[in-house]
Amino acid sequence: MARQRSTDTHHVAVTQSGHAPARWGWEIYRNGLPLPVPLWDGPFESVRAAEEAGAVALRELLETLDQLEDD
Repeated sequence: MARQRSTDTHHVAVTQSGHAPARWGWEIYRNGLPLPVPLWDGPFESVRAAEEAGAVALRELLETLDQLEDD
């Protein structure tokens, strides 16, 4: 499991497109700002699907960052 960094706060923001039917997407933010290289995906048919996919992507990103720190 990824450990929490003391100086960085990462989170997933889920947004809805303005087009019908509603489509949802996610993007990972660090310290309240999008990452320098955007990490996002979509569209998803529900907010729940976008949240779940974003959570998986965030976990994978943090695990990768932990591995890089350990090397």
